[in-house]
Amino acid sequence: MPEVLAKYERLPLKVVRGYPGISDAVLAVERGEADGVLCQKASMRADLIASGAVVPVFQAFAVEPDLPVLDRLVADEREKALLELLMAPQRLGLPVVAPPGVPNGITTTLRQSYLRMVTSRDYQDEALKRGFDIGPPNTGEAIADYVATRLAAVSAETVREYRDYVERQ
Repeated sequence: MPEVLAKYERLPLKVVRGYPGISDAVLAVERGEADGVLCQKASMRADLIASGAVVPVFQAFAVEPDLPVLDRLVADEREKALLELLMAPQRLGLPVVAPPGVPNGITTTLRQSYLRMVTSRDYQDEALKRGFDIGPPNTGEAIADYVATRLAAVSAETVREYRDYVERQ
């Protein structure tokens, strides 16, 4: 995402690749090796945000009320399409999937069971106890609709440009 923003928005960003994980990138910020990191709030230590050591600049999805949402900050349609693909894993979350051809009744039962689990008080209490930043769950119907209407509509040209960003070493 930072490379797309640098190209289309002409932001003076220098992207440093090679950190094996988000915790290593956050350590780089703490040590002064980097000025920022693009990550989900849940990946950032809360004390860094609370102390002001890390300041959120924008959010990918409308969660925080007073923080700009990225897709409202960009106007170029090609850039929006690239960002949509780059944010797809975060939008989808960690879906539970089944193979093609599962009968509708079983799909409905699996979706309902999943939603009952993730919205249960026990599940949410345990997630909070473990320090997970939980939000509303994605429904199976919402995920299927997002893939069918948004991701399937992305042009081949945009997919090629996307691959240039994500397949880089």
